[in-house]
Amino acid sequence: MSKVRVFISSSLGELESEREIARETICQLNMEPVMFESLPAMDKTLDLAYIDEVRMSHIFVLILWKDLTDAVESEYMAAIDSGIPLLLLVKNPTFRETRSSRLDKFLAGPAEQNLPVKTQYSPFRKKFRTLNELSRELKEGLMNLVSDRFTEPALTTTSVEVTARKTLQMVENARRRLLFVSKTPIILFGPRPYLSNHKNFLEESFHKAVTSWIEAMKKDESRRMIFLYSVKDTYEEMKKNNLEQIVKENLGKFKEIEEATQGRFELSSILEFPGRILVSDNSFGIQFRAPEDRVVCIFRQDSNIASNLMEVMCDYRGSCNKAISDMLMELKLHTSFDT
Repeated sequence: MSKVRVFISSSLGELESEREIARETICQLNMEPVMFESLPAMDKTLDLAYIDEVRMSHIFVLILWKDLTDAVESEYMAAIDSGIPLLLLVKNPTFRETRSSRLDKFLAGPAEQNLPVKTQYSPFRKKFRTLNELSRELKEGLMNLVSDRFTEPALTTTSVEVTARKTLQMVENARRRLLFVSKTPIILFGPRPYLSNHKNFLEESFHKAVTSWIEAMKKDESRRMIFLYSVKDTYEEMKKNNLEQIVKENLGKFKEIEEATQGRFELSSILEFPGRILVSDNSFGIQFRAPEDRVVCIFRQDSNIASNLMEVMCDYRGSCNKAISDMLMELKLHTSFDT
C-alpha cells in the first residue's frame, strides 16, 4: 500500500522553519510530505502544479500565522472542493505581531468565506507558538485522522435499504471522482419501474444524485466520472422493457456530455461483469452474491484502497473502452443519433 500523502500549505516567506518541522514530523510517521521545496520540474505553471498536487494528496495541512496569500487560499479551496480532510494549525501572534484582516476573516469560519453549507471547514484545529508545539499538535492530528478516516471499520450489510442509502451518501459526498460498475446503467434506463410515474423512492433518489453530479461535473474541471456496464445484461433489460428509444436518446445526450467534458465523463460497456462496484473520493463499496440468494455489500472509507480500485478498473476499462457511437451498434440500435 502506498504512503499517505500529506500536502503542507503555508506562506513560504513567514513560516520557513515551521514547514521544515512539519516535513520532519510527517516523515517520522512514515507518511509522504508534499511541499513546494520537493516538487520536481514540471511542464506546467507553478499554480497548476500546486493544485494538482493538492488533489492527489490524502490530507491537507494548513499552517497560518500573520497573513493569507492568494496561493495558499487557492490550495485550501482545491482541498475543500476535492473533499480532502483538513488539519489547521494556527501560530499565536505576540502583542507585537498583528494578523491581516484577510486572515482574520478566513479564521472566522465558513460563513465568512461563502463556502457551501455542506462544507466541513476543519475537523482538527490547533494553536501553537513554538516549533515543539507545532510538531506535537501535528503528530496528534495526523495520527487521529489516519486512525479515524483511513482505517475506518468496513460496513457489511445484506439490507437493500442500507445499501441504497450508503451508496446515495457516497455519491452526494463525492467532490472529485466517481466510478460505477453495474450490470445495467441507471443513467440510461432511469429508475424503476421504468415506464411508470410511481418510481422506487431509493432508485429515484440515487438517479437524481448521479444526474446532478454529472451536471456539476460539466462545470467543474476537477471532477471525473466513469460508468461501466454489462452489454449483455443491458441489452436484455432494454429489450424486455421496450426501452430502445429511451436508451438511444440518453446515449445521444451523454455523447454531448462526453465531448463537452473532454473525456472526463466516460460511459462504456464491459464484456464480463465482475460485480457491482462504486468508488468515490476516499471510499468504496463492493457488492456480491452470497448463499441463500443474499446480496452482501461491503463499504469502507479508505483512500488508498479506493485509489487502487480506481486504477485497476481504469486499466480494465482501457482494454475495452468504446466510443458511445459503438454502443448503439452493440445494443443493436440505429447507427446514428437521429430520432
